[in-house]
Amino acid sequence: MADMASEPIPEPLTNQEVTSERETSFPATDRRGPELVQQVGPPIPADRELPRAPRQEEMKAAVQDKVEQVKQAASRAKDTTAHALQDAKEQAATIAAEAKDRAADLYRESRVRSSAAVSRARSRASYYANEYPLQVIAGVAAVAFVAGVLLRVWRLSRNA
Repeated sequence: MADMASEPIPEPLTNQEVTSERETSFPATDRRGPELVQQVGPPIPADRELPRAPRQEEMKAAVQDKVEQVKQAASRAKDTTAHALQDAKEQAATIAAEAKDRAADLYRESRVRSSAAVSRARSRASYYANEYPLQVIAGVAAVAFVAGVLLRVWRLSRNA
């Protein structure tokens, strides 16, 4: 063994040095592919075999069943959407009618309140005019004077 370690490693052959007698030969087989595999191993038991591919008719039937299921689902979705849309329209109409009624009620109520306020203001003005005529005249004069002064100042500031 000690001699092996001291022996030199032979150089590999180049392509020019390979001759037909030195060339390695492999056993020739005329079989290829799966046949060779089945010859090497034992046959597969029937209970362990993979299921066969479905026949064309079975595949067509399965596809038609799926198409029918999709059509039914689409029809159900369409019906559901139509019902939801109809319900939404009815709710919107109901809400719009309620809003219209409420607006009409608010308008009538505000009209009654404003006419009552105007009526109270007229009765008070009439009362003060009858009971305190000089004070009313003085108040009107004071308001007119202040309004005149404010208009004059405003006009001067605009023309300046």
